[in-house]
Amino acid sequence: MDTERLLGKVAQGDEEALAALYDQTLNRLWGVTMRMVADPEAAQEIVSDSYLQIWNQAGRFDPSRGSGIGWMLMIARSRAIDHLRRERGWRQHQALDTVDENPRMSASTSTDDTRDDPESLLASLQSATALHHALATLDNRAHRLLGLAFFNGMTHAEIASHTGEPLGTIKSCIRRTQLQLREILRRH
Repeated sequence: MDTERLLGKVAQGDEEALAALYDQTLNRLWGVTMRMVADPEAAQEIVSDSYLQIWNQAGRFDPSRGSGIGWMLMIARSRAIDHLRRERGWRQHQALDTVDENPRMSASTSTDDTRDDPESLLASLQSATALHHALATLDNRAHRLLGLAFFNGMTHAEIASHTGEPLGTIKSCIRRTQLQLREILRRH
């Protein structure tokens, strides 16, 4: 049975449909989540939370707005992004605590994990700011297509189906947008 029909049954409270949906889609959700968080324990929790949200919100799925798997992947990606934000916030907080406790900490006393030192945090913040500025230069269409591809986890074919545009047009627009962003970031 296809994902959309299973989601319809899940929306009606059909536990067997949820089990079938889980069996059918677990590998995709797990793969996207693991690529994002690279931590099996966190990925397991995120995927579990995603299926709980799918169970609770299956009635909100609208097949006219995209595929069932695309909707489910969007949920998993959102949960993974939430996890990464919490994790990043915790790391930044820990790094600031370390600086406050030991303001004279030198490179010779730092650990092998330099992601939490103030210079790395500043570099990360500057990179994120540069990326936000670069994204702000995009027109609405390019921004939307990039979002569907990278934040919703949709394939080029799924985006073409979702937007009604030809596959070649989608591929070339996303590629041009990536090159445009790369050039803006290179100049920055």
